[in-house]
Amino acid sequence: ANTFLQPDSLEFNYALWNQFLQIADVPDTKEQMNNLIDGWDFMGVYYIKKDDYDKAKSYLNKILEKKPDYQRAKDLLDQIKKQQNPPPKKP
Repeated sequence: ANTFLQPDSLEFNYALWNQFLQIADVPDTKEQMNNLIDGWDFMGVYYIKKDDYDKAKSYLNKILEKKPDYQRAKDLLDQIKKQQNPPPKKP
């Protein structure tokens, strides 16, 4: 199988979003801002899956700086908090 034609979607999408975010300029349209938010959202989820919570939080906080009512980012940050501070196990 040709791995280029059938890439691991998580790693492939990471590469695409990472490249996009490196060249993305300051958005001047709502569509461009939505694209940035989509990219930051993906990167946040990517880093959660990689257990790199600091990087995940930095991307999710970027979203909330631009769009404070973005519930998904809030939910993901709550998820990170729960993963970093799991409830104590009952004996």
